[in-house]
Amino acid sequence: MMYRFLFFSFMLILAACGSNEQSDMVNTDIKLRDSVFTSIQSQEANIKKIISSPNPSFDLSTATAIYNSYTFYASKFPADTLTPNFLFKASDIASSALNRNDDAIALLDKVVEKYPNFRRLPECYFLRGFFCQKNIADSAIARKYFDAMIEKFPNHSLTEQANQMKLLLGKTDEQIIKEFEGKNK
Repeated sequence: MMYRFLFFSFMLILAACGSNEQSDMVNTDIKLRDSVFTSIQSQEANIKKIISSPNPSFDLSTATAIYNSYTFYASKFPADTLTPNFLFKASDIASSALNRNDDAIALLDKVVEKYPNFRRLPECYFLRGFFCQKNIADSAIARKYFDAMIEKFPNHSLTEQANQMKLLLGKTDEQIIKEFEGKNK
């Protein structure tokens, strides 16, 4: 009987110690999340100033810093509601400013796979095809992405653009210009 009492007392002490450690970990995560979020807000404000200035110049270090902040946040807080939007924004930075198109597509793939209720999911589907066609020049994969977008979101405003983009796949700029000139005659 005494052993049971000691055993249960010991278990209660262990449980109490464990809950303090968990509480400390939760507080640390909250502080880290808030710190990274504040940094992202500051970086976004800086970018808005740069873009709205008379001579905007978006340098590589600024783009890399915010890309790293977005992806760090997403890796540390995958269940957070801000994460899919940060991944979406990181994909735009990766493609447009850093010329890292494979990374841009991989980030969009992650959004499509892990965040099926994200409000900008149709755009993710479309942009995968667009980035693949524009920057990687892989018509087969771009077609696959556009087809997936069209099938999943047949009534979305980007669906017609996806159909148009599919018609241009595999064509050179000269071929596209000739087609447009032929239609305008």
